Amino acid sequence: MASTVAKCIEDRRAQLRKQVQSWDVLRSKHQDLLDGILDALGSQFVPSEFHEDSSDTSLFGSQNSDEDENDLGRKSNHRIHSPLVDGHSATNGGNSLPFPNKKRLRERSRWKTLRDFVDDRAIEEAMESIDSERAALDELLGQTDEYPETLKNTIESIRNSIPTLGPEHANPASIIECCVAAQDSMKASMAVRLEDLARHYDQMANALRESETSSGTGAFSEEDIKEMNRDTEELPAIVGELEEGMTVIDSNHNQLQTILTSLRKGSDDLNTILDDLDEFGDIMTEVLQTQESVEAKFQEDINGLHQHLVLLEQLHDRYVLYQTAYNKLVLEMARRGQYRDAVDHIVRGMTKQLEEMTIEESQVRSHFNSEYGGHLPEDICLYVGNMPTRWHVVPLGDDLPELLPEIPDDLVAEAKEKLGLAENHRAETPGDA
Repeated sequence: MASTVAKCIEDRRAQLRKQVQSWDVLRSKHQDLLDGILDALGSQFVPSEFHEDSSDTSLFGSQNSDEDENDLGRKSNHRIHSPLVDGHSATNGGNSLPFPNKKRLRERSRWKTLRDFVDDRAIEEAMESIDSERAALDELLGQTDEYPETLKNTIESIRNSIPTLGPEHANPASIIECCVAAQDSMKASMAVRLEDLARHYDQMANALRESETSSGTGAFSEEDIKEMNRDTEELPAIVGELEEGMTVIDSNHNQLQTILTSLRKGSDDLNTILDDLDEFGDIMTEVLQTQESVEAKFQEDINGLHQHLVLLEQLHDRYVLYQTAYNKLVLEMARRGQYRDAVDHIVRGMTKQLEEMTIEESQVRSHFNSEYGGHLPEDICLYVGNMPTRWHVVPLGDDLPELLPEIPDDLVAEAKEKLGLAENHRAETPGDA
């Protein structure tokens, strides 16, 4: 039973280790995905004009807080204003839109990357929390690391302490039976010899009495004397057999005494083993309770670690969307730049055309006034001498001209490429979309 308990604990611990290994594989997968997107963010440059303006006019907000992330969309739609530009200044170029210096745009060593706007501290804290809880899980499992081996060693120790009889005492019951049987046999043999000896002494005593009571000599016949001599000669053999019997009896007694001592010692050892088994039973109960407690805490901790994996997945998805939004932002700013340039071209062309028409009209009116104005009364058509109305194109109402950063063509191409790769990845893995 104890071996079964040890094997059961070992199997249960193996199952827990298997869950940990599965989690480690998932953690490595999510960590690689997160590291991949962070590396991708670190390789994608952000023009300085996207973030060097004040917070009220920045096209690109910091990613260091959720509030900043929520403001990113609003800030990207904010217009950067400049003084009114009328038609004449647009035509003459005396007060053109203040676009960034192209040389400064090329100084990419000074540019930030998308990674610079990531909240690295939050990621580090999340990783530290995961590592801490993972280490705590190993420490928890370590509480029962030695249990299976300890149980096995204890079982082996108790098994080795069980008393064993030597070959001569392999079957004490049969040995005792043999000794008792030998004792009985020897007792019967010695009884016969003692009876013979007693009979001999009786005969000798009778003969002695007869000799004392009879008168004269020659009371014993020759046959009687021969018989008494023969009995006397047999006495040493009988005594020898009796002594040999006593030796056998003493040997059997010693053997029985040795067996008795061994059995008593074995009984004492067995009592000690029973005490050890009782204590071992308490130990096994404690081990099982500890194992169950560890398993309950393990499930709680492993569930918490799986929640951290959800956090890693959310961080990955968050930064993928962040990169996608930035690439969309680059394309949007490029599109707005094209729109701005098209409108500016129309405004400049219209302004130039209006100015040319005004100049031409002024010349025609001047010629008319110089040729015919002097011949007309002064109170007729007083406004004939007015010059033509001068026009200029300005934004509607309180709107101001839009100022946009100049985005290099390679950044636009890079954004298109990354968006295309992202679309292809989503198309290949619809289940993950």
